Amino acid sequence: MPGPKSAYRTLYHVSPRGNADSILVHGLLTRCSRSAQPVIWVGTLHSIKPHLKALSTRHSVPEGQFVVYTVEVRRSRLRRTKWRGLWQHWGDICPCRITGPFELTDCFEELAHHE
Repeated sequence: MPGPKSAYRTLYHVSPRGNADSILVHGLLTRCSRSAQPVIWVGTLHSIKPHLKALSTRHSVPEGQFVVYTVEVRRSRLRRTKWRGLWQHWGDICPCRITGPFELTDCFEELAHHE
């Protein structure tokens, strides 16, 4: 029988490289969101690659200029989206819950080793 679920879940957030210093100091802030709603998009590593083109368009940044952060988020703040592997996080994510930034290419290589 499986044990109780943790209150937190480890997911990933992709952001333009130019935001790295601010994210590490202030965290991921909903007021900086470019979405229609004040949310932070997080997802699995599998969900990142298919959505890079949309991210590139939304942020007006070339696909090679993104980095990945590992984030520990409260399950209670996550809302499913219509896209498999992507969630909306309702609320800011403090810097103490963020690891990174990591290069996208490194993440994709790591993912390929696990498949």
